[in-house]
Amino acid sequence: HSGYHSSFAETLFGRRVLKELRGYSVEKKEVIFGDSRLDFLLGNGNKCFVEVKGCTLERNGIALFPDAPTVRGRKHVMELLKAQEEGYDAAILFLVMRRATSFSPHWHMDSAFSHALHTFSQKRGKIIACHLMFDGTHVWYKGRIPVIMQPSGR
Repeated sequence: HSGYHSSFAETLFGRRVLKELRGYSVEKKEVIFGDSRLDFLLGNGNKCFVEVKGCTLERNGIALFPDAPTVRGRKHVMELLKAQEEGYDAAILFLVMRRATSFSPHWHMDSAFSHALHTFSQKRGKIIACHLMFDGTHVWYKGRIPVIMQPSGR
């Protein structure tokens, strides 16, 4: 549920556990940029747009996003690329709720989204994958997992 994802992300920002975003604080939630509504605008003198995605699919220890084709997800990545071109910082935060040891775009499910994310990473967009655990009552931060951008099986 995206409301939970936003709340978890805001907690991570507040606790300053994400080194790429440590100097920032939340200025605005659900901010309009271009033709999209992005999850956060952070500030520290510079501005950083952040989109948060929940990742629930895991195969062979790899968290994969998306689990279904996502035109909206690709649009968000393209808006973040546009923000970078306009001089803003930009980040995508993947919240992984499975026992994965790494994260990758799901090339076989949605190559358009995966290519857009790959371009974002090449343009030095921040891609952060965090491992969260849920015991039925509580959610807690387990740490970062590496992001692997190369398509598997190619």
